[in-house]
Amino acid sequence: MSGVSKFRVGLFMISAVALLIAMLFFLGMSDLFVHKAHLATLFGESVQGLAVGSAVKYKGVAVGTVDDIVIQVDDKRIRVNMSVELNTFRKSHASGSLFRNQAEFDRFLEKEINEGLRCRLEYAGITGLRYVDFDYYAPPGPPAEKAGELNDPSTFFIPSSPSAFKDIAKSLNTSLERISKIRFEEISDNLVNSLSDINRLLAAPEIKDTLRHLNSMSINLDRTTGSINQVVTEERLQNIAEQTEQTLQAIRSLSDRISADADRVDLPACAVAFRDAASVIQDAAEAIASRRQDLAVTMEKLGRALDSLRELTDMLNQDPSALVRGRRQPGSEGH
Repeated sequence: MSGVSKFRVGLFMISAVALLIAMLFFLGMSDLFVHKAHLATLFGESVQGLAVGSAVKYKGVAVGTVDDIVIQVDDKRIRVNMSVELNTFRKSHASGSLFRNQAEFDRFLEKEINEGLRCRLEYAGITGLRYVDFDYYAPPGPPAEKAGELNDPSTFFIPSSPSAFKDIAKSLNTSLERISKIRFEEISDNLVNSLSDINRLLAAPEIKDTLRHLNSMSINLDRTTGSINQVVTEERLQNIAEQTEQTLQAIRSLSDRISADADRVDLPACAVAFRDAASVIQDAAEAIASRRQDLAVTMEKLGRALDSLRELTDMLNQDPSALVRGRRQPGSEGH
């Protein structure tokens, strides 16, 4: 091989190695040109399926990755450190990045946390892999957990919310615990005893007699219903309806005549006549009141006359001849 060929091969190899180093350097240093915010959260539940490099999403949109997962032995919780790219948050589609540094992003997150922003573990399909999702899972208000629990001023703390699977598992465990406390054997024994009592009750002669009476009553009721159907036929109902309609028409005619007669009556003249009659009745009442004393005297005299007539009648009954010879004087019966 000539010296020129060896030189070209060597130059090609050096260029390839330099290009490979440049690519590795560029890929390794590319993150230095991306503005990121460092976040962390604490989970009190299992993080099975979450790993370093898992996605971090904001309402379903990928905004970063999980950097580190640490077990805190003191409080038995899992700390998850995350990196979020700031250029994914913008005011509008045409503008650039909304946040220039982490301080601005931290102020934004602090306001959103008071609005209910929390992070929660979610499943990525049916693979069993999980990711961290940011969304408004809590009601507005200050969170119960504070940022001071991380003891790291360079990392912003976001409170976590229990995953939906944890709530379901907790409800399932509670239900299973309650079911385990049910005394199925006692319930079964009581049920068997109740069925036995029911069988004895149904086999009692009184129940059979009652059922026979009910059957007889049902038969009589069917017969009565048939008789009523025969009596109350459609033709009779039609006749009753026609008669009712005629009666209503007669009542309406009578009402119309009464209304017409009332319209023809001279109400002012009737009122004058009623007033005159009332005046006459009042005068008669006054005359009767003034003659009341005379009437009393006359009645008294009439009473006396009736008493004298009664005495005369008694005397004639005892002595009819007195009518011819007069009343006999006392002491003259012997002569």
